[in-house]
Amino acid sequence: MREWSHSCLALYERCPLAWKLRYINGEKGIPSPAMIRGKQVHEFCEAYTHHCHAENAETDYDYGRELMASLPADVRQVCETFMETTPFDWSLIVADGESVERDFSVALPYDLGQFRGRVDLVQWNAYAESLIVTDYKSGWAPYPKPERCPTQLRCYAWAMMQEFPAAREVTAIYRHLGDNVSHDWILYQPEPEWAISLIRRIEADDRYEATPSPRSCAWCDYTHVCPLANVDPETVLTSEAQAKHTLEQLAAIEARRDKLRQALNDWVDEHGEVRANGQRAGKYPPKSVEEIAPGEYVYTDRYDLACDGADELVEALMAAGLDDDRIQALWPEPQFDAKAAAKLVAERERDEDPFGSGEEDPVLEVLREYLVCPAWTGSMRFRIDPIDRRKEERR
Repeated sequence: MREWSHSCLALYERCPLAWKLRYINGEKGIPSPAMIRGKQVHEFCEAYTHHCHAENAETDYDYGRELMASLPADVRQVCETFMETTPFDWSLIVADGESVERDFSVALPYDLGQFRGRVDLVQWNAYAESLIVTDYKSGWAPYPKPERCPTQLRCYAWAMMQEFPAAREVTAIYRHLGDNVSHDWILYQPEPEWAISLIRRIEADDRYEATPSPRSCAWCDYTHVCPLANVDPETVLTSEAQAKHTLEQLAAIEARRDKLRQALNDWVDEHGEVRANGQRAGKYPPKSVEEIAPGEYVYTDRYDLACDGADELVEALMAAGLDDDRIQALWPEPQFDAKAAAKLVAERERDEDPFGSGEEDPVLEVLREYLVCPAWTGSMRFRIDPIDRRKEERR
């Protein structure tokens, strides 16, 4: 291959077998409902943005509502949010005028071919000598914001800097339309190292082994031709007899699943934890329990008082600056409410140090002083979980 794209490389990273089915075997994928929904949202955003650009308008609700009239209700909701929260600033525009759905094709280093793609919105801030690269996502934003700029945006930022070498930096933005949250990163010298690494892996690969996981297989467009998934191709039902047959198949599959889980359970009982394809099977405590020392476990979603009574905690929270109305909403009764305490801790931890000043939240300091996680002394249970690499690295 001499032409590459982010979607092409991301497919190989997710599953080399799926990449082979698509790019070597030439199989046509069957898009999931989520993919169809995302495509409809992107088509609306493209047409609406083109219209506003041509009219030099910040917004045009009448045109937008006419454009979305025939779309499904869930898609219309996202499009409505996009219109209401996106006043375009057309004073920020690239020199050649191609700001909306900008196609690009730039040469990769080391004679690896061309990297191609399409950016939803490209703008130029002449004052800061900065490109602004925005990519729309029809879903919801991850929490917390990733520290490192995602690979797609890094590649797009690098490609735009090849076309606009006068830029000193790139502001790369993911605009998540599902919940109207934007994440941005400022990049000074983005490099396509992710793309280069994957291209070299592809060129050296002669096996294309599958890497199944619940998430990647659920989103895959090629399960209907995947030998590992072994999916029955008759998934479009046209008669009651087919529907009954599918129900019988589903019951058989679920029974088979239970047998497989039991077999894994027996193996774990004898040999311990087993890992494969980003998952682990073993005997673990509940998900709300954390091991704080070898053999010592505590709940992470519930709290006990480490003081004589709730009045002492409330007074300390008031002294730390927590609003009276907020305290009353959490504890309308004088006794301690463990659920309300857990809710307040989660809320303060989520918003801790929002401006990066490094200062400790005084309310969170009080909560950590006056609350203690109760011990867990239950029995381990068999579970299959995704492997949390970040949690393991922290340990």
